[in-house]
Amino acid sequence: MSNFVKILIICTIGLTADVMSRPHCQVSEASADECGERLMFIGQQSTGLPKSDAEMKTRCDNVNEGLQCLKKYSKTCLDPFATQIMNIVMKNGDKMEAKYCKDDGERKKLLDAFMCAKDADLGPLHLCMEKFIVQMEHLPQVNGDHRIPATCCSFQLMDKCVKETSQHVCTQKDKVEYMTKFLTEMTGELIKTGCGRFDSLSHCDNAMDKTEWQNLKNLVASDDPKEIAAKRVNTSPFVALKSVLKNLMEE
Repeated sequence: MSNFVKILIICTIGLTADVMSRPHCQVSEASADECGERLMFIGQQSTGLPKSDAEMKTRCDNVNEGLQCLKKYSKTCLDPFATQIMNIVMKNGDKMEAKYCKDDGERKKLLDAFMCAKDADLGPLHLCMEKFIVQMEHLPQVNGDHRIPATCCSFQLMDKCVKETSQHVCTQKDKVEYMTKFLTEMTGELIKTGCGRFDSLSHCDNAMDKTEWQNLKNLVASDDPKEIAAKRVNTSPFVALKSVLKNLMEE
């Protein structure tokens, strides 16, 4: 049994909330998607990285607003199972905000890493996240038995893309490593915890269903931002994650 399945079982067993007693949904899905976008530093071709501490603080304020909004969405709009999983993601978001936004030293280190890429073309870096969102939106169409591996392996593709692309926007290894860790950390921690044998691209190549794996790759094979944008529905991966959780519960 994979770690991810164990996490899902533990969360399900631990549920105490009654769906009928929950408050009426207070955040629309479209608004939740916008809130999720506030947490993201890459994923929109028109968005740049912060270039000053003032800009960093503004982005951090956006992150805080996005987290509070998604917490309300999770609490009032999702079923208890999905809420438990989303709460894991949000808890990690709180930790990241405390580390990178409220700690002056860490915020400066992150800003220094971003400044290394200030004159670079960030389009390919944004495209990494855009492709990941497209793949996440495709997951409900994946055969149920392969959905968790597909989630894990989609992240592995995105993680590899961010690491490789970051080396082209910044040539300082320590700053590249710091920046890439930050850019993939929020969703990555949950996925890394539960992916078991799908914890690397090589393991995905060896262990994932060949047809489903190739379909995922083909879905985002293009490097044309317009072509990827045409396939994309949401601006963040969080609403897509909710849809995946819903499908898992219905099986």
